[in-house]
Amino acid sequence: ANKTSLFYRSIDTWLHGLPSPQEFPKWLLYISVAAIGSILLLTVMSMLLRRQIAAKTAELAAQNLQLEEEIGVRRAAEERFKASLSEKDALLREVHHRVKNNLQVIISLLRLQAGRSPDSATRSGLDDCERRIRSMSMIHERLYKSDNLESVDFGGYLTGMAVDLAASLGCDDVTLDVRAEHVELPLDQAIPCGLIVQELVANAIKHAFPGNRSGRVEIGFALDPGSGLLRLNVTDNGVGLPDTAQNETDSLGFKLVSALTSQLNGELRTETRPDGSGTRVEVTFPNVRGHARGV
Repeated sequence: ANKTSLFYRSIDTWLHGLPSPQEFPKWLLYISVAAIGSILLLTVMSMLLRRQIAAKTAELAAQNLQLEEEIGVRRAAEERFKASLSEKDALLREVHHRVKNNLQVIISLLRLQAGRSPDSATRSGLDDCERRIRSMSMIHERLYKSDNLESVDFGGYLTGMAVDLAASLGCDDVTLDVRAEHVELPLDQAIPCGLIVQELVANAIKHAFPGNRSGRVEIGFALDPGSGLLRLNVTDNGVGLPDTAQNETDSLGFKLVSALTSQLNGELRTETRPDGSGTRVEVTFPNVRGHARGV
């Protein structure tokens, strides 16, 4: 109690020692009033700023909630789109698979019919039909086995096709050489190109090397960087075409190659070496996909 009493007496003495308000200088009074006003103003501004921050925070929270809802809707739509795309891919893959199987059935029927036919010309015609259908079947097979259902690596297809042709034609004395770039072709170009190659290679093996003579047939396929055109050619070192056959269009094979070239909006050229040792048939056509894949 004595200590408390002593403290209050000290405060009282100190207050009595201060000058009266009348004794304060006016400038000091002005500064005090200004300081108090500034403090009040800052307090008010702080309160207003806090309210603005709170309002802005609430607005941002509402916008964030709306964005989260929109993101959720978009994610759900994206998942539905992916599911739909996956389903369509599966259906398209199944279509290619069924087309390939149906073509295989036709091939088997042709083979059976050829085996029952006593006429060699009929058997030869049925064998030609079988090879043509097999060339289409191989494209559908590559499509349903590939990750890309829209186009075929035609260079890889030609390699497999050459092996199949060599086996079906029994060309032990003729070498098939494939020099093809890995260019992606859509289905509506791959099938005509496959039929053209099948027709030209079969024709070369049958007619360019009479008397079981040996030889070579080269299949070339590349993108011309200068013109942007695709060049498909079949070249042999056989006996060449006779002069009367340079513009021959009566045979089914030449008619088919010509019609398929027109389907590709391409140009067909046939050349025989001056010495008659070999023939080159080339088809040039537009590259609708516009690129070649790296090997």
